Amino acid sequence: MSLNNQRIVVNTVPKIEKIWDKDEIANDQLHPVVRNADGSYTEIPYNQALMDELPKVGEVVQVINSGFSFLPSTTTLYNGGEYSLTLAPIQAILAKYGYSVDPKYNDLSEIMDEYTYNTNPGLVIRQNPANEGIAPANNEKNYFYIEVHKIIGMKDLTFQAGSQAAKDWKYTDNVTGVFNVEHPTPVSVGHAYENVPASVADTKLVSITDQNGNKISTINGETPAGTYFVTVSYKLNNSDQKEILISDTAKVVITPKAAPTKPSEPKTPSTPPTAPSNQPSSPVVPVSPTTPVQPTNAPTETPNQTTDSNQTVAPHPEATPSKDEQGEKTVAPKDEKVPTKPAAKRAAAEQNLGNAKVGKLAAKSMVKKLANNAPVKGTKAELPQTGEKQSHVAIFGLVLAALASVTAFGLGRKTSKEKVGK
Repeated sequence: MSLNNQRIVVNTVPKIEKIWDKDEIANDQLHPVVRNADGSYTEIPYNQALMDELPKVGEVVQVINSGFSFLPSTTTLYNGGEYSLTLAPIQAILAKYGYSVDPKYNDLSEIMDEYTYNTNPGLVIRQNPANEGIAPANNEKNYFYIEVHKIIGMKDLTFQAGSQAAKDWKYTDNVTGVFNVEHPTPVSVGHAYENVPASVADTKLVSITDQNGNKISTINGETPAGTYFVTVSYKLNNSDQKEILISDTAKVVITPKAAPTKPSEPKTPSTPPTAPSNQPSSPVVPVSPTTPVQPTNAPTETPNQTTDSNQTVAPHPEATPSKDEQGEKTVAPKDEKVPTKPAAKRAAAEQNLGNAKVGKLAAKSMVKKLANNAPVKGTKAELPQTGEKQSHVAIFGLVLAALASVTAFGLGRKTSKEKVGK
């Protein structure tokens, strides 16, 4: 048997290595990432609600090429094989949180149908610093990522009920920005896209609901305190495709009005205040003026003493009578004649007798003043109430004065005659 006309073909195949089986990765998590300029990827900020709603890997994965031609399979992936992720169910969830998958590079108004992946090494995935301590640890053997784009940026707001900020609120206050996905550029695997800012005015208000799911028309100064959810939508790349209508939701928290503050009541000190050290221990009572003590030897009112029935002696006055008590001095007018010398002597004698009487009255008045300790009017001296006896004394005094005048006149003339007779 000759084998000269036969050929033997020998194929050398690499070592076959299984990557995963579909049953093994059925419940694995999909990880949204954004593409960086250098071709690496970074995880988006962690959103628990989004991650909970995304479909699991087993729901969207398909094995395109198992990588083992001798053992084709649609459920097992070997090294060198390929697989795909169907994007429609993924986009349905992403679109509610402001994200989108890549549009078609040849029709930006529609999203791509699927992403295709291979098993070649060199993929770089970076963790987002904002997820540190928030995102759960990834203990999965395989990492299934999906490239996404942020289309609508939103932020939460907080107002006080009835405040000016609440009165002026409009839904675009919650929108931080919107973007289109344009300019596809071919890369080693697929295409790279650019996010281009768009106009916030092109967004639409979808709904406002309270924390119980009830819809309200707007938020203003009359809106009661509570948490409200504002949903805004935007047509990516101005597309009318339902799948490419992107929306996002943010919160508006209305806090209660501040209660009017009551003035605080003064606190009672735990210990009573102490008086300053320089104050007297007890109040000083002012000393009231005391009544002058009457001297024991003060002169008392003494009745007139008589040495005999023919002579009255006046006590010595203790004070000089005032001008009013003495009476005003009378000056004769210029046209009147001055009395002759004998008449002047008689008048002087009468004046001396009167002065003695006035001195007695003044002394008696002073005694009353000291004894009674009461002011005495000094405009006119008052005679003491002595009855008829005082009148007899006055008459007797006048007689003595007259006799003294006559005697003096007579003696003078007699002496003159005697001198002449010699």
